[in-house]
Amino acid sequence: MGSRKKMSKQLRRMLFCVCAAALLGLMWLMLEGMSGEDVDDILSELYALPATATASDLERLGYVDLTEIQPGRLEDVSSYFVSTALPLGMKPVDRKRPLLKTFVSTGDGLFVHVFDCDESAALAAMVVSYNVKTQRSDGSPRTFRLQREEVKAQNGVVEVWLRAHTPDVLAPDGDDFLLYQYQEP
Repeated sequence: MGSRKKMSKQLRRMLFCVCAAALLGLMWLMLEGMSGEDVDDILSELYALPATATASDLERLGYVDLTEIQPGRLEDVSSYFVSTALPLGMKPVDRKRPLLKTFVSTGDGLFVHVFDCDESAALAAMVVSYNVKTQRSDGSPRTFRLQREEVKAQNGVVEVWLRAHTPDVLAPDGDDFLLYQYQEP
């Protein structure tokens, strides 16, 4: 009986190591294969901004302001997180989705979030999370399922959430992300 427990413990450790390696590999592939140059250009653009940059400055650069409750669903933003994967057996055409550039304004300043997606893996990644005021970037990408979830809150407000993706079955899911809110018509 003792050797069976020992084998089971070793099997769990090995499974954990394999899953952890798969997670690291997936993160590396997403960073390398998704939009390396585009992300670098965006980071250069953000690093060039002064700490006193305003929401108007970011809007002029093509960022979408998701701070306030929107008057309705933002189709350009919501549709970005819908998989357009091809049926099984069909080969994808080499096409690149543009990055989705958003920001929110809080008491701590403007926070920029840039998303990229990998339709073949049905995942979206927050490849840039940047605080304009402190001029610091959170270097760790976060992955989400390539779908959004709309949750009706109080007073007819709908919250649009991205659900975290953790490929390691033994690890807890990461933090979900509230993308934006809109008023239901």
